[in-house]
Amino acid sequence: MEKLKVTLDWEGSLKPGEFPAGPEVAEEMGLESPGVYLCIQRYPNVTVLYAGKSMCLRKRIHEHLASTLGFQYWRRKDNPVPRSSFQTDLDNANRKAADALYLENEYAFIRPDKFGLGQFNDLKNNIGEAIREVERTEFYYCSIEKGISINTESGARPDVITTNALIAELEAALIGHTLLFAAQHNHVVCDNSRRETATGSVITDSQAFASWLNEKFSQKGPIR
Repeated sequence: MEKLKVTLDWEGSLKPGEFPAGPEVAEEMGLESPGVYLCIQRYPNVTVLYAGKSMCLRKRIHEHLASTLGFQYWRRKDNPVPRSSFQTDLDNANRKAADALYLENEYAFIRPDKFGLGQFNDLKNNIGEAIREVERTEFYYCSIEKGISINTESGARPDVITTNALIAELEAALIGHTLLFAAQHNHVVCDNSRRETATGSVITDSQAFASWLNEKFSQKGPIR
């Protein structure tokens, strides 16, 4: 099968105060559709990126927000230290030592599978931190309906590809682009812990993605 050349037209940002109020609006925005998304969290000295996919973008975005408020995700401090400043120590640490480094430099709460229930013991403080985490979170997305254009390298009409296969390939490509971007910027962290394997059947432009990111962030201060 000839390789598919995919152009992404990002929508957003979606953030507190700007989420769709009802299902009709969400549908009009393409959020009821399959697609890929980028979650961005901004801190004073760190920018965190996470790329993902979903068969229903609205449900996945809601899951991110609800999991943060429900103490199911690791939660960063209000002013975390850039990971690049302690990455060498992390690389040489065992799990216990790595957890200590994370708590000292980056996170206020880790390992929800073990410690999540304890977050409810100091609910006022911990829910306040979780709310601030949601407030600094925004989403950009491309839906199958509106933001994803497909062509072939030759310009011929593309062969059929399933929606599942397409968004899986796009997610893998985006994770690769995001990891590369983070590696080139000391104050950027990619939160994708798994690197999905792409088959190479879908081509996206990493340089265009990096330019788009830089353009977005230049509006609120450049990524360093």
